[in-house]
Amino acid sequence: MEAQNEKGNLTIKKIFMEIFGTMGITYILIWSKIFSDLNRLNFTEIGFIQGITYLVFTLLIQRISGAHFNPAITFSMAILK
Repeated sequence: MEAQNEKGNLTIKKIFMEIFGTMGITYILIWSKIFSDLNRLNFTEIGFIQGITYLVFTLLIQRISGAHFNPAITFSMAILK
């Protein structure tokens, strides 16, 4: 019974981390677009911000959920396991 409870908690943790990662990446990318429209960032800086953002979130989340950054994939993987 405890093993199944731990599996359920792990699945909830994975889904939460995927949602957190997706929201965080979206938030940062939207702000980079806003600053680009204000002529404060050029295309090179936006690309650098996007690359660093994906790198950081991947390193933070990959051990917990695999860092798919797509909650649909995480949800389907949780159902299949």
